Amino acid sequence: MREGDLTADLARRDFTVNALAVRVHPQPPELRDPFGGLPDLEARRLRVLHPLSFVEDPTRLVRGARLAGRLGLRFDDDAAAKARASLRPSVVANVSGQRLRAELELTLAEARATPALRHLDGLGALAGLYGLRLDEAAMARLDEDRGERARRGETAKQPEAQGPRGHEATAALLVLLAATPDDDARAAVERFHWPKRLAAQRAKLRAAIATPPPLGDALLGALEAPTRRALAALAPAHAAAVKAFEHAPPEPRLRGRDVVALGLAPGPAVGAVLEEVDRARADGRVTGFEEERAYARRLVAQRNPATEGPTSCC
Repeated sequence: MREGDLTADLARRDFTVNALAVRVHPQPPELRDPFGGLPDLEARRLRVLHPLSFVEDPTRLVRGARLAGRLGLRFDDDAAAKARASLRPSVVANVSGQRLRAELELTLAEARATPALRHLDGLGALAGLYGLRLDEAAMARLDEDRGERARRGETAKQPEAQGPRGHEATAALLVLLAATPDDDARAAVERFHWPKRLAAQRAKLRAAIATPPPLGDALLGALEAPTRRALAALAPAHAAAVKAFEHAPPEPRLRGRDVVALGLAPGPAVGAVLEEVDRARADGRVTGFEEERAYARRLVAQRNPATEGPTSCC
């Protein structure tokens, strides 16, 4: 690549710190820094290359926050002023919700999301672009938990289907949604087309936060894994219960054959009894397999008064 072509290519970058290049051939290596990126990097300073950078594309602001959070940089005064100017509603309306969603999800998937979110919140961009609020202490606790899980090798085992970008990013998004007033959180879920399940989990999360400890297994079992992590981060008083629940061996659950063994003939009535048991479990009226079976036995007796006790099933 010719010198002029290289400079033109670097000029298309967003920030001076990523407009650096190294010539590797011929030797010796030589740094090419036409826009002063190296002094900015040494000063831990994030500076934009173009005056209208954020106005032309506000998602650059989110990428800048992610870069600053990852590398320990700060927006310089000029970049911060330009970032705030790009948050005018008339400017934000020009960027698609899909692109904004993608940039936020990438940010939440960072090994430590708090530094980038702190930048966004400080600039007013978390509210201005997303309508969300930050509970920084809760997000920092979530980052700490994420780091511990990564050291134990647990994060690599998590399926990606549970949320926008896996368990960790989903837990971080739930922390943001739970810290945001109801109407604003609802509007964010709708605008960015997040799964409706997130809104349902947020409601359960808020209810769990308001419940005095200790939380029962039935309530914790109604929360998805990312929601439990968000709960532990937002309400440290519940963290021990969450940890105990997640490390406890799974209990057996009542199944159709168990109901048949109690004396109910196979058929739709078995499913109806299981549904009643599920409701009792969700409400906290039964806990554990033995209580589920005892409750099912009473239901079977109501449906089949002649039944005196359990029968064998072939």
